[in-house]
Amino acid sequence: MNLVVEDGTFVPGANTYISLADATTYWTNWGYTADVGTDTTAQTVALYYAAYAMERLYGRFYIGQVAKNSPQNLLFPRVGTHDRAPYVRVQDTTGTGAKFFVRVVDGVIQQISVIEGGSNYTSPTLTIQDRCGSGAIATAVLTSGAISSVTVTNGGSNYSTPSEVVDNNGIRIAIDEIPQALKDAQCELAVMALVGDSSDLFPNESDDRIAQQEITKLGDLDIRRQFFPEEATDSERYEGFRKIELILWSITNRRVVFL
Repeated sequence: MNLVVEDGTFVPGANTYISLADATTYWTNWGYTADVGTDTTAQTVALYYAAYAMERLYGRFYIGQVAKNSPQNLLFPRVGTHDRAPYVRVQDTTGTGAKFFVRVVDGVIQQISVIEGGSNYTSPTLTIQDRCGSGAIATAVLTSGAISSVTVTNGGSNYSTPSEVVDNNGIRIAIDEIPQALKDAQCELAVMALVGDSSDLFPNESDDRIAQQEITKLGDLDIRRQFFPEEATDSERYEGFRKIELILWSITNRRVVFL
């Protein structure tokens, strides 16, 4: 099994938020060396199961929404978590659908990656827009009507450090970073799998956390609503997972979640 790390740029086939090397550093810093052992194959499998379990246990509570057309099964990158980034506006009379990721280092645009090339472009002109930055110049390369790459001829200056991918109308597509909380929680869950068994990562949910249903009468119609009730901050959704819940607290919405 190979770990493919998602770094916020839609990595194809990603199945983890942290590499084995970075996880090992985490385990060492937190004194887990004896618990995780030295079997790198077992550690790799544990990290894989940890990412899978974390998404299924807590994914429905992550802030934001899954990015549209995300090419892999992980729940990050996500929409609606950050709102700062330069974006590329495409002016063209025929083409639509192109999406880009802008890489900025020290205020200078270093690279513009094509997330989706769109279609039917004939003569696209690119404009990089940002609240602070200026001066960047970029040119689109076309292949069969799609934008296949972008050449940056002038990186400009004072551009915001991007935190999301945006489409050519400036609409938010996804965050450009993986929250540290995800990486830490994945490492902690992997320890649980290594000390015990991977099945330990899939506990029963507490009875008071089971989805509830309300039925409202509207004439002859029954309007049904399912939801998870708002949680008290001092309770556990899954017994023995308190540390995981606290680590993920900053990126989860703990209020009512409707189904």
